[in-house]
Amino acid sequence: MNAIKLQRLQVVSKERAINLPRPLLAHLGLAWCLFVAFQLDWLRPPLLPFLIFNTDIFIAVLKQELAPWYLTALVGYGYMHASFIHITLNSVWLAAVGTPVLEQLGWFRLTILMWLGSGAGAAAFAFNNMYTSPNLVGLSAAVSALFGAFVRLPMPGRISPLPLLDTKVTRFSIGFLLLHVVLAVIIPPGFENVAWDAHIAGFLIGLLLVPIFLKRP
Repeated sequence: MNAIKLQRLQVVSKERAINLPRPLLAHLGLAWCLFVAFQLDWLRPPLLPFLIFNTDIFIAVLKQELAPWYLTALVGYGYMHASFIHITLNSVWLAAVGTPVLEQLGWFRLTILMWLGSGAGAAAFAFNNMYTSPNLVGLSAAVSALFGAFVRLPMPGRISPLPLLDTKVTRFSIGFLLLHVVLAVIIPPGFENVAWDAHIAGFLIGLLLVPIFLKRP
């Protein structure tokens, strides 16, 4: 009896407290470490231009007024967050939608797709805010790219992604886009700082590029 109890304890001890795939834990771990470091004022000002996307810096790089390595902010800003609620919401959505996408794409393709979503989101944000130059942070554009990929994942028993004109794909896409158009036009209280343009750009990246990223049999 004691031996059986001991075996059960050993099995339980081997289970992880947070049952998430390691690649997703790595992305979330980096985001949370940066969030804590920023809140504790451990991040020095010379580092922040590489971790916070700003339209003025982006344009300065394009004009060759700043070194090209400032473009790392196109990815780095995704791991910075403005508040506890901000990073918590992004963590929940990444865990929810990232897991099925990871199963289909693998960790490397998932990471590249997330970074492309972040880059596209930053570019759209810069274009739409060219004359105001606000800052952009958060994984929302990357998570939106995973949403776009998720909606086209192959059905069980199939290897090809769902067509763009599939009923499920069109309904989800229209709903996603309409929600963000409403946020952009009406701007309800509490949503003033939502980067709807970055979300839409990230979603379109995932929606259109997922066939390229799917594993081949």
